[in-house]
Amino acid sequence: MVSEKIFGNSIGAFVSYGKNGTTLVPLKVNADGELVVNLEAATVNIGDVDVLSSALPTGAATEQGLDDILAKLSADPATQTTLAAILAKIIAAPATEAKQDTGNASLSSIAANLASKDPTTVPGTTTEAYVAALSWSCKNIKQKTIIITNTHATLTMLYKISGYAKSGSTGFDPIQAATTLLASTCDTHTVPDEYDAITVEVIDGTGHATFTIDYLGGQ
Repeated sequence: MVSEKIFGNSIGAFVSYGKNGTTLVPLKVNADGELVVNLEAATVNIGDVDVLSSALPTGAATEQGLDDILAKLSADPATQTTLAAILAKIIAAPATEAKQDTGNASLSSIAANLASKDPTTVPGTTTEAYVAALSWSCKNIKQKTIIITNTHATLTMLYKISGYAKSGSTGFDPIQAATTLLASTCDTHTVPDEYDAITVEVIDGTGHATFTIDYLGGQ
């Protein structure tokens, strides 16, 4: 920066110049004598600058605008305390991942039970000793129908039906005691009582007879 003194009245003045490349340009001041600095397209690092005021972009939120929105949303805005109170009113024990897994397992169990109600046929041939031709896990199935058919043209067979409160236990309810089934005939049994399992055992009558056991269940 260079300066020169200007004379023309009783009070002299100084003019300061700065270089614009290689050209000396007089520095400008405002009405208060403060230096006017144009930072547009400046590439010089001038350090920290305090901005006294700056216009907001068009449509930018203001503190007053945000206050108006908050007032419209609620006179008592949600806080961590109020959200916890809402959650407590919804349910005393909110769902967790473990509880959801338990619920999925229960639904799978129900689906399995529903599938077991579909009509099913078990074919077979009797032998010299009792054999469990049907072992039906029927927990939660209330109405149960079992039809035993001797499909042989000439031989007889015997069968018996047992109900178990717990599958695999030694104690059982004799739903149907040993009964002879003539050739080409069938017996139908409707079981309204609830059991964990039902078995149908068959044995030879006058020989190795062929048979079918049809069963289904419903609520």
